Amino acid sequence: VYGEPVNLYFWGNELDLLAIDMIRDFEAMYDGTDGKPHIRVTVGQSAMQDRTGDPQRLICAIAGGDPPDVVWFDRFAVSEWAARGAFMPLQDFIERDLRERPDDPYTLHPETFFEPCWLETIYDNGVYGIAADTDNRALYYNLDLLQRYEDELIAVGCTHPDDPTKVGPPRTWEQLREATRILTEFDADGRLRQVGFIPNYGNSWLYIYGWLNGGKFMSDDGRTCTLTDPRIVEALAYVTELYDIVGGAEAAAAFQTSVAAGDLDPFVAGRIAMKIDGDYFLNAIAQQRRSMRFGVAPAPAPEGMVQLGWCGGFAYVIPTGCKYPEEAWMLIKYLASQRAYKIRCDTEAQMVQARGSVFIPRMSGRRDITEWGMEHYLLSNSSVENTYKDSMRVFVDILPVSKFRPVTPVGQLLWNEHFRAMNGGIYKQFDPTDIKRNAQLALERGEQVVQAELNRLYDDREYPVLHFGPIVAGYAALLLLSLAALYWWFNRTVTTKGYFRREYHAGYLFMLPWLFGFLVLGGGPLVFSLFMSFCQYDVLSPPRFVGLRNYHEMFFRDPLFYKSLWNTVYMAISIPLGMTVSLGIAMLLHRETKGMAVYRTLFYLPAIMPAVAASILWIWIFNPTEGILNSLLANIGIEGPAWLQNQKWSKPALIIMMVWGAGGGMIVWLAGLKGIPRHLYEAAELDGAGPFRKFFNITLPMLSPYILFNMIMGLIGTFQVFTQAYIMTQGGPVDSTLFYAYALFNNAFRFMRMGYASAMAWVLFFIILALTLLQLWLSKRWVYYESEK
Repeated sequence: VYGEPVNLYFWGNELDLLAIDMIRDFEAMYDGTDGKPHIRVTVGQSAMQDRTGDPQRLICAIAGGDPPDVVWFDRFAVSEWAARGAFMPLQDFIERDLRERPDDPYTLHPETFFEPCWLETIYDNGVYGIAADTDNRALYYNLDLLQRYEDELIAVGCTHPDDPTKVGPPRTWEQLREATRILTEFDADGRLRQVGFIPNYGNSWLYIYGWLNGGKFMSDDGRTCTLTDPRIVEALAYVTELYDIVGGAEAAAAFQTSVAAGDLDPFVAGRIAMKIDGDYFLNAIAQQRRSMRFGVAPAPAPEGMVQLGWCGGFAYVIPTGCKYPEEAWMLIKYLASQRAYKIRCDTEAQMVQARGSVFIPRMSGRRDITEWGMEHYLLSNSSVENTYKDSMRVFVDILPVSKFRPVTPVGQLLWNEHFRAMNGGIYKQFDPTDIKRNAQLALERGEQVVQAELNRLYDDREYPVLHFGPIVAGYAALLLLSLAALYWWFNRTVTTKGYFRREYHAGYLFMLPWLFGFLVLGGGPLVFSLFMSFCQYDVLSPPRFVGLRNYHEMFFRDPLFYKSLWNTVYMAISIPLGMTVSLGIAMLLHRETKGMAVYRTLFYLPAIMPAVAASILWIWIFNPTEGILNSLLANIGIEGPAWLQNQKWSKPALIIMMVWGAGGGMIVWLAGLKGIPRHLYEAAELDGAGPFRKFFNITLPMLSPYILFNMIMGLIGTFQVFTQAYIMTQGGPVDSTLFYAYALFNNAFRFMRMGYASAMAWVLFFIILALTLLQLWLSKRWVYYESEK
């Protein structure tokens, strides 16, 4: 039975090279001897930027029936995909092991895990993941900076918990507010030089502030979104107030961007006095500035509330359709064991200590393993400074009272809307005069979006399943009828016989590969998306026909539809700008002088530069304090804006970047200019026409077909803007760069709402079609075709 090896596929962390040592040890344990199964493990990569926010490769593998056997997956997203049937329940495996082999060192006992880590993977009374590791968040503070302002901080209550005569970290929100005010400094030009505290710098988000204030983001049953809980509203208003102390969210974002360009983390460099971050940041301090005087304390809470943390981490899951679930469960038990943890830590400790740094073991999802690792690698190591030991102890001690993200089938959407609401709050998107009302309005919009999706998921109505068979058969029949009609028409209209008729047949034969590709590989998906636009479809379950519901939601209930559409229409400004610049370049380069080919190449280079590389380059250029663009503006006495961090300037910034690539259109204009007869200019010169008269009366009319072409292609390209926003701004700030194609991508591949995304795609198709037809109709009045005259 165990002679042939079972090959497991494990999708782990792509950056975790140390996992190989554990896998080799596991394979040595299960080598087919002593009655054990023979198991081999192939460690693969998920090849995705964000396995939880962008999990399409995993979901498609599950839907296609060829998933990996074990996946390392973000715990907060386990319930979302378990609700859709993506993961196998593990309860039966756990109960069987507890019943049959309770004393086996690899048997998993729920009580040995940190309670938040265990509960986060439970959905609908089923366990769908085993916690692999965990992290926690707390307040880091720079002790040197605190002591520099010791008298003022002590006066507002920031004292050491054991000695009230010494300065210490803030423990309440009021103390944090005053400490932020005291520790923040501005230069002579009113720009931030040092910041006391930035609420969302590090890893905090609105989640932790809401929990600290006693708020809930979701009801206990996971069916009701409670973003507008008064305590959440108060928390967002408080966060906004902290941003106002440091000059506003835009100023804070600009400061973060500028200081992040240095070699040291801004906190380590002494530019930011306090921040909320995870335990993993201890490694950054140890590597960059081991001797730094700092401390860690639980995050400040409102007066009378409990100081707590926010834990997250990853879990091991078994996808539905896994070929070898028993062997996959063996691998998960091993990876969650102390033996695997020790192998990883031993190897990592050697690497870290060889660099002269401090090895701080990561926390396991299991309490017993974490305590053992703390004692074995950290607390008993006399070469490690007490600061790191005390700091790590804080993270471990507050884990039992730490919160975790809500267990709900809309976890990713809730995260996105919570993020969107936080931005709307701190940027004062709705009511700049009243921060509490602004927070209320920002959270209300997010709550409506999340609740609408919850209502859709828990809709008890039975919608009919749409079967693919009749669709495929109908499309095939339509194609055959079309081909038959064409053949009949060909025989009736073509009177040529003999050799020439055979040549006609040969021509159509050579056309068949393209025709097949267009009708099957192009037309097939097109027809499929049309039907999907009337369905509810998430790839994992059969599509269900819901009629016009997707379109109704798009036009009447989705605020982001009109926001993304307006953002995209705004970018149409780049069309005339790009055409003007590219035409100007073409006219300058339309001269037969020495070295002109080199100039043309240089101007064309931006058009062929990879979009990702160009985006990263322009992120540096648009840096509000260190970027070359604002430096040039400062030289002529103009204070440049925050560009990508400013909701009013983010789209103009991207337009500037798009105009920079105008060299691509230059090629088309050069071709048009070369096609203008020289004798037209000579005749105009004889009549006394100057450069402007010749340009407007000869050049532009003769280039009108090229103008029409560039307008149509520019319009199509504008409605497909995606890469720049995806890389440079992620749709922000405050959705100012959430373009239509980006919103479509989010619905399709982040929320797996394929039906809704298909409906968006068809609306986009008809918008572009209508605008193109309008341009073609209007072109009859101004486009000059020499062949028609």
